[in-house]
Amino acid sequence: MRIEYRHLRWLSLIWDTDLTTKAKVTAAALADHMNANNHIAWPSEDRLADMTSQSKRTIVRSIEELEKSGWLVIERGGINRGTNRYSTAFPKELESLLMTQSPSTGATESLAGATQSPVRVTHSHPNQSNE
Repeated sequence: MRIEYRHLRWLSLIWDTDLTTKAKVTAAALADHMNANNHIAWPSEDRLADMTSQSKRTIVRSIEELEKSGWLVIERGGINRGTNRYSTAFPKELESLLMTQSPSTGATESLAGATQSPVRVTHSHPNQSNE
């Protein structure tokens, strides 16, 4: 089983955005709870508030900001208003820039999980001729 730490790449990109500081701190708390296999976290709003020393209302606003800006997908709590499930997302304008290549298969995979066929690329050194 291959464990990816997509949530750490997600957080490192969030630090360089125009999001509010409160949203960035909330994202850090969410990343701390992310499961490395499925990139899902389910901390309660109270837990996030305690971790970040922010009010529950600030947490709610920060989560809304992350969702509206395309950085977070929320599966709202189901029956009996259970805990929400949060998963990492990347704004559409960044998706094409965030492609990773598997060293074992050569397949290219986006951080969102879509896989593309491997592309054969040849490299030549600028100081060598291709003859």
